[in-house]
Amino acid sequence: TEEGLNTLPTILPKLLKGDGSTRITVVMNGLVDQKISQIISTLETPVASIFGCAAYICATRERPGHVNHTFCGDLKGGVVESSLDHEAETRHLTNFFESAVSFERSPISHLRWRKSLWNVPFNGLCTLLNVTTDHIAGDEKLREEATTIMQEVIEVANSDLA
Repeated sequence: TEEGLNTLPTILPKLLKGDGSTRITVVMNGLVDQKISQIISTLETPVASIFGCAAYICATRERPGHVNHTFCGDLKGGVVESSLDHEAETRHLTNFFESAVSFERSPISHLRWRKSLWNVPFNGLCTLLNVTTDHIAGDEKLREEATTIMQEVIEVANSDLA
């Protein structure tokens, strides 16, 4: 949330090593917001790497402050920014997570679009119609609408990644 992002400039400096060797990993249900990278770049102490991870979960906000978490899936991630060797940093990230969760490394540009392929149609339709994902999947017209939106996301992604 915007409120959470606004706390980063106060919290992060207290957590960073003074030598610029800190690695920051951002795990979100959605995507690593560019604002996070911008905030980190404005700090006095540099960081070595910023990793972004998308958590594939199923969660519904039932009311303010209450989230119903019904599924814990994979974690996919990659290097957002780094002053170090990207391949070595990607291996570091993979080694960090592989022992605890199902983890797949991915170029961050591809990861953003893969996560958007699900989030854009389903988050939007669920919010607008006040229904759950299984309702959309089980209704022929809503499933067709979700598929149409997915096709649009694919077209934009292909254009962006070309």
